[in-house]
Amino acid sequence: MVKTGINSVRKLHLIDQIMPSIVQFIHPGKEHGPDEKNSNYKNWNHKEHRRKFLQSQGLYIAEGMSEPKPEKLIFWGEWEPPTKIEKLIPNENKFYPHWLHSRIDKDTVPEFFGGLQNTDPYVFDGPFRYFLCHQSKDMSPTSLSKLDNESLIMFGSNCLENKKEDIWSFQVDTIFVVKRSNKYDASSDNLELFKKEATEEYYNKSYLRGFPNRMYYSLVLRLYEGVTYEDRKDFSDMYSFVPCMKYDKSQGFPRIKLRSENFKAEFQEHKDCNHGKKFKENTTFISNKLNTNFKETKNVDKRIIYKVWQKIVGESRSNGCFEGVNFIR
Repeated sequence: MVKTGINSVRKLHLIDQIMPSIVQFIHPGKEHGPDEKNSNYKNWNHKEHRRKFLQSQGLYIAEGMSEPKPEKLIFWGEWEPPTKIEKLIPNENKFYPHWLHSRIDKDTVPEFFGGLQNTDPYVFDGPFRYFLCHQSKDMSPTSLSKLDNESLIMFGSNCLENKKEDIWSFQVDTIFVVKRSNKYDASSDNLELFKKEATEEYYNKSYLRGFPNRMYYSLVLRLYEGVTYEDRKDFSDMYSFVPCMKYDKSQGFPRIKLRSENFKAEFQEHKDCNHGKKFKENTTFISNKLNTNFKETKNVDKRIIYKVWQKIVGESRSNGCFEGVNFIR
């Protein structure tokens, strides 16, 4: 009995020591257009990643709602398989989308797997998932392959607000709160793991796009699953979401912009929790013009992460957006 009690205390202590991260994740921000001029179709992308302004049935949360509601939604995201395209009414604001993409029913994966881009993060047909991008560099895992549960990942892109004054912002498309993760080795095929933890479609359209062939050396990365709205009570009331609006094919909306100044108070609280650690002057959780693939702030108290998440939700809602929490065909 005594031994069991000691082990229980140790487990509780280890749980208390779990300190998640806040990650600013940079991916290419250019918008996908049609394959040809005046075309209404975009084939499977085999060049650099880009964003799409998408329409999809889904579930959303807005202020004052206790349960998600179904709706046809529009939002920014990544989807590299083929899409149908409608041209949107032009807007003088350069950050508005030009095209509206729709996923194609029963789209198939070409027999030739090589050269097709993967979709990562993947926000469709269940919990959000993230398995590859920036998790390795120079044949070795990065710190993004070791994130603790309840870590907050802000997926987005740099954008130049004012060229003359060199003013930049960080525009987000996906907010990902880590629920759990599974290690996988890219030197194996990992089919059974991905079928168990995700779906075979996800394996075919995302995993095999990233790894059309097994790696010839061991590379251990992680398949992350995002916190759903239903999970939120176990994760400080946070959940993964995409800023979205109800369907409107006229003009769409620009991505939500965040700036380092938004989070000064929360970062000061983080510094106060880390006495003795040196911080660079004017450092916060995000950089307005991040020149590297990602910026990770480690060992952040969960209460601070929640405050940062709340601010992002507030910024999204102040721009007229809802939280898209599930996207289906």
